Amino acid sequence: MRIINIEKFNFAFISFVILSIIILQAAASLGIVSKFFYNDRLWPILDYPMYSSAHYQGDSIDQYFLYGLLEDGSELPIPKEDLGLNFWKFLRGPVYAILQDDVKLLNKYVKLYEDLHNQRLIGLRLENQPLILTKQGINPIPAQIVKTIQLGGAKKTEYETN
Repeated sequence: MRIINIEKFNFAFISFVILSIIILQAAASLGIVSKFFYNDRLWPILDYPMYSSAHYQGDSIDQYFLYGLLEDGSELPIPKEDLGLNFWKFLRGPVYAILQDDVKLLNKYVKLYEDLHNQRLIGLRLENQPLILTKQGINPIPAQIVKTIQLGGAKKTEYETN
């Protein structure tokens, strides 16, 4: 009868677990994991912002703001807090949906906003209000309308002004 050496088995198992975590984290840092999984599902294996590229003097930093268009022609800001989102979920949710023309995902956020605030949206406008890095610090530069979408078919009415 063959006896399994428990110490060797434990060492091999623990080594396998550690190596798997290191490989998953490396894949996340290279952006490979996010192509296959929604990032929050693999916690604590995440593509942390610390893996983003550095910003230098003269670089602009995008800041996206969402505005709802109402039937009476007025518009109102829709901050991420109104949708119950943090910074990253806001970027990967409604901002991503508008940039990628993902109507199904966008409608989820429109319905959530309309249910919470009892206001019907007829359109959405995504603006970039970038900041620029200078020797004096961070300064705003003129806002740019990225895209305006009419809801109910989600037709694009404006594109990037860059």
